[in-house]
Amino acid sequence: MTNSEKGKECAHINNYPNTLAIKSADNEIYEHALIKWLEYYYQTEVYDRRVCSGFNEKTQSAIPLNTVEHTDINRNAKRLMNKTVIEIRDREIDEDIWRSARNEAARYTHNKVEELLKIYGVL
Repeated sequence: MTNSEKGKECAHINNYPNTLAIKSADNEIYEHALIKWLEYYYQTEVYDRRVCSGFNEKTQSAIPLNTVEHTDINRNAKRLMNKTVIEIRDREIDEDIWRSARNEAARYTHNKVEELLKIYGVL
């Protein structure tokens, strides 16, 4: 599937008009950043679900129930965040673009992130 076909299949891009101008300018760069952030959110939630003993049915998110779990998931999230930002900066992606992509990815539930990563061929 080409990036153009993925763009058509992923109508989510048009759901956030405040970032549409940035995405239209260079969709391939934006998509790369979006995929990196989707991977970040997917990996952190998968890790959180392994570590945490709590789960919120409404948000479908893992919840740390003690300080050990809280510290552990925050340490993992920080490590993955640093890795993601370094990868994005190494590609010299403009900060406004990657922040916009991060904000979009943060809006999705874990199930939606998983679905989008499958569409993009990452999972």
